[in-house]
Amino acid sequence: MKFSCYSIHRLHVRLTYSLAVLFGVFLTSVAAAEPLTSGLKVGVIPQQSAKKIRHSWTPLIEHIESVSGYPVALETAPDIPTFEKRLFSGHYDLIYVNPKLYVEANKRVGYRAIAKEKNKKLTGIIIVAKDSKIKSLSELEGKEIAFPKSAFAASVIPRLNLEKQNIQYVPKFMATHDQGYAMVANGNYVAAGGVLRTFEKVTERVKSKLRILWKSSGMAPHSFAVHPSMDKIVSERIQEALLSFASSETAATKKANKLGFNALIKADNHDWDDIRKLID
Repeated sequence: MKFSCYSIHRLHVRLTYSLAVLFGVFLTSVAAAEPLTSGLKVGVIPQQSAKKIRHSWTPLIEHIESVSGYPVALETAPDIPTFEKRLFSGHYDLIYVNPKLYVEANKRVGYRAIAKEKNKKLTGIIIVAKDSKIKSLSELEGKEIAFPKSAFAASVIPRLNLEKQNIQYVPKFMATHDQGYAMVANGNYVAAGGVLRTFEKVTERVKSKLRILWKSSGMAPHSFAVHPSMDKIVSERIQEALLSFASSETAATKKANKLGFNALIKADNHDWDDIRKLID
């Protein structure tokens, strides 16, 4: 078959254009994925031991990787103060934190909320030993009470409530919620602050020795938030992964949802305005 010079020229132009388009698409994909080539760092506040956190969070981490297509690395810290130091330095790409820490991280670093648990309110509690004779908060007057340091619902809210009732107490700060529960179960302190979620997940040996003395009213839940420098395409893919987790009714999904999340929904920065009013 013979081709005229004109035909050959047109074919050359078409091939050049097609290759340019394909190369452009390739560069766009690389650009979108480039921020995460070293792995998306997910920071989870250490309310429990690192072993428990990794066990509970692995299914969600794997789900985010599968849906988003990005590599994900779960990171925690030995204690809450260390976690906060890393958080406020902007170390994490995606964070899961309590309402107080989210408000502070938003103000100081610019972290932006993208998801929260549907129909979820955070409830602070004060627990005592099951056989304790204490029946009311007033009976904690002058007592030593364990609180997880810097925790919002488990520490700040119970302490504010005690102070509003003019109840004097001696705070003893723990590294995690579980440590406070264990201290009361072992008789080291008469009471401890916590939240329903971690109290329900504490070992049966410890939980069987405890009872809830007081509960707070429901407040805004923990937040999933992304670093302000995260590319919009990346954050949207991460949000899509979060919203699709725990939404399926399949047995496999329920088994994988070790965190016990209800469906996750989109969140807006203003969803935590009630917390801002409380702590400002």
